[in-house]
Amino acid sequence: MKVQNSIRLFALLMSGFISACGSSSTTTSSTPTTAITGSSFANHVNGASVVVKNASGTTVAGPVTTGSDGSYSINIPTESLSGDLIFESSGGTFTDEATGTTATAGTLSAHISGGSLSTGGAVHVTPSTTIVQKLVAAGKTRTEAETIFNTAF
Repeated sequence: MKVQNSIRLFALLMSGFISACGSSSTTTSSTPTTAITGSSFANHVNGASVVVKNASGTTVAGPVTTGSDGSYSINIPTESLSGDLIFESSGGTFTDEATGTTATAGTLSAHISGGSLSTGGAVHVTPSTTIVQKLVAAGKTRTEAETIFNTAF
């Protein structure tokens, strides 16, 4: 039963799976920012929109658009780094690894604990980080979510 439920959870989360990361952003305000980079691990997603939200769901940075290699750079207000953050990537296109056809990406996300990012940090949004983020959003602590994920997979 545990394996069957784990497979269902994995299948559900993977259905919204393919998203990415993006190009650089320029901040015009005088608020100090910290540049964070990242990528999409599953495949290069070109043209995805990446935003960073705080724990309340308010967008604090972005959107920026992923490059053709799935990479992005985003400037986050330094004051936002002390709280938990959600990196979210949606849309864009990628080449399906199984069929070789161009497909539209879904949404990937990553939960980042407050105080864990600094200048030069990187956040890579993957199917695994999406599963952990969804578990945290459902009420699990980050540690509980990672333990559940590691036990299931």
